[in-house]
Amino acid sequence: MTRGWLFSSLLGSCLLMAGCSAMSGDSESLPSQVKPVASLTHCGLTAPGLVVVENVGQWRKLSSGLGANLPAWPDAPGRWLIVASMGQQRTGGYGLEFESVDVAGEQLTINVNVRRPAADAMVTQALTTPCMVIDLPSTGWETVTVSGEAPFPMSRQHP
Repeated sequence: MTRGWLFSSLLGSCLLMAGCSAMSGDSESLPSQVKPVASLTHCGLTAPGLVVVENVGQWRKLSSGLGANLPAWPDAPGRWLIVASMGQQRTGGYGLEFESVDVAGEQLTINVNVRRPAADAMVTQALTTPCMVIDLPSTGWETVTVSGEAPFPMSRQHP
């Protein structure tokens, strides 16, 4: 009888520890896993858009094709990058700022602030291609939407 009680106690403890460790591994909520990497003045994307990049090979191809100095691919496994682009602008003073992340079911919404120069602002007279690079988990969502003033919102389905 003592052996049965000892075995039951040991089994219960193991199951409890396994359950706790499984929960702690995924304790970080989806919104807290979405992180802005860079807000750039020159991305090279001349049209407004949203690009989902799944691996380092795609990232290198995109970076070299655009001739842009994009940030490095994330070191952590299970991470993807998205590029939200405003397209080509005629002057400086444009940009994107990360605001917040919302999740509703499988819908991931990244809210950005679209920055535009004031009408009377002194800005550089040069073509720019502002964008924001965002690091996000490769799982846990079916649709990602970047929301803000025009040219947003834009959405992409999980590949």
